[in-house]
Amino acid sequence: TGDNYEKAIQYVTDALTLEPANAALHTLLAEVYTLGPLSYELAAQEYRRALEINPYCVSTLLGAASLYGLPEKVVMLDEAITWLEQAIKLDPNNPHLPAGKSVPAS
Repeated sequence: TGDNYEKAIQYVTDALTLEPANAALHTLLAEVYTLGPLSYELAAQEYRRALEINPYCVSTLLGAASLYGLPEKVVMLDEAITWLEQAIKLDPNNPHLPAGKSVPAS
């Protein structure tokens, strides 16, 4: 429910006050924003913070890139391509990515 998502946001935000450089917490907060209140702009901000701290996390790269194409336009095409190409370099055998191929620009 909405109350549970608000509680989750508060818990993760509280944890981030203790560990602001924890990329996993920023990713978790981004995921909560996309699942609960659908605050895509806030989710994009948290994914970007996580990637500034740790640009090598494939799940964060994929989560951030997944925001491309939303009507809110919170992620631009060049960002999404960069993130997906980085994810492919880091994990070329990931079944969620086109193995050994660069991301096509559309």
